Amino acid sequence: MRFGIMTHLPVHLETEDHNPTCQSKMNSYNSSIQSDSHFLPEMANHLVYPEARRLGEKLKGFVSLLLIIILAILAGFYFYQKNQKDRNLTGFLSQYQQFDAYQKINNDPLLFSVSKESKEIGYLLFEAENGYQSTITLATVIDKDGKIIDVRIYSQNETPAFIKRIENLGFLERAFKGKSINNGFREGVNIDGISRATITSRAITKIVHKSSRFIGAKYLDINVTKLYQVFDIGWIEIALLVMFLLALIANRLKKKKFRLLVLLYSVMVIGFTFSQFLTFSMFFSGFTGNWPSIYESVRWYLLVIGVLGLNLITGKNMYCAYMCPFGAIQELEYRIAGVHFFKVSPEVTKVLRYAPVTIVYFSLVTVFLTQAIGAMNYEPFSLLFGRLGTDVQWVLLPLTLFPALFIRRFFCNYGCPVGYLLKLVLRVRRNLEKLWKRKVQKIPAV
Repeated sequence: MRFGIMTHLPVHLETEDHNPTCQSKMNSYNSSIQSDSHFLPEMANHLVYPEARRLGEKLKGFVSLLLIIILAILAGFYFYQKNQKDRNLTGFLSQYQQFDAYQKINNDPLLFSVSKESKEIGYLLFEAENGYQSTITLATVIDKDGKIIDVRIYSQNETPAFIKRIENLGFLERAFKGKSINNGFREGVNIDGISRATITSRAITKIVHKSSRFIGAKYLDINVTKLYQVFDIGWIEIALLVMFLLALIANRLKKKKFRLLVLLYSVMVIGFTFSQFLTFSMFFSGFTGNWPSIYESVRWYLLVIGVLGLNLITGKNMYCAYMCPFGAIQELEYRIAGVHFFKVSPEVTKVLRYAPVTIVYFSLVTVFLTQAIGAMNYEPFSLLFGRLGTDVQWVLLPLTLFPALFIRRFFCNYGCPVGYLLKLVLRVRRNLEKLWKRKVQKIPAV
């Protein structure tokens, strides 16, 4: 109010109330005061807002740095615990009722000679291999005649649904128990794998084969057939290569009808037929060094390395746009439903955009604290396409597919950790590209 009065005071002091002209000026004066009364808060906001904004940015940066430091400390704790030797070895060995004595005869790999009533029966070897998302360690017992007595999982951190499927189907007993080690073991050669848990079952098979070769060569004078170091390429790998090609063509043509065909291929072939998709745990496995063997897991490398390479080369999120079967099925149901009147307000969108990074952060915190990688297996992909899932996935599946009828790619935009990580990689690429261009511009012309 003072600002308005002082501004107009020199004009209105020269007026008199009984003069019509003066009255008109007085009315103009009152109007100007009211106008200034609305102007003052805006002026104040204009003056204060930049300072508040700078303070908010500083606070945001501080909180982000603090959260990163906390996550780094927890990651250090995770790797420390991961590299510690398991102290429960005695308890594990006590599970074998058919043996009463163990003598360690080798440290790396850890090997015991096992006996019963002072009679040596065979050898128990601990061997490991990278599975779908963790290191799997098996205890394989082979007798003096070169036959497998027992195979047990000593430690693993695989997707719980995959391990449960392997256990329910009796894979360890059916595939190995009582068999001779002479011809070795490999899926697709002399072992029938487990669909919808392929990488895990292949890792287990390879561990038994490695154990057989080690014991056979060193203690039994048996030359076990060498079956590995050969790339395993089948229909799944071919289907994924076709998916890459279709995505590139669709991105080049920019035709809606062709893109629709690509999405249908992604859903029907990549999703429901072969159950192949990127997951958060696959990125985590790569980050923590749990890379499966490239010879038996070409599909894993096609999805992880292939998708990252394709995105980095094109500068676009090709996987989410064309290749992801779950994203494709959301877009298709949105098109078919035709219910497009529901719109998410900008205010709600602004809040929801933080959901993926929040979910990713707390998933990592849970994994680092509990050593349970299964905590990050919440995406409903495997449940929809592989018919395998956890309780969390059973809850999330309808909660993601139903809103997708009204909101285009609901889970992709407001919940998917894979999409968030791929966008983050592209953001880093763009920043590096800008930095490179600035450096090039600074180079003087010759």
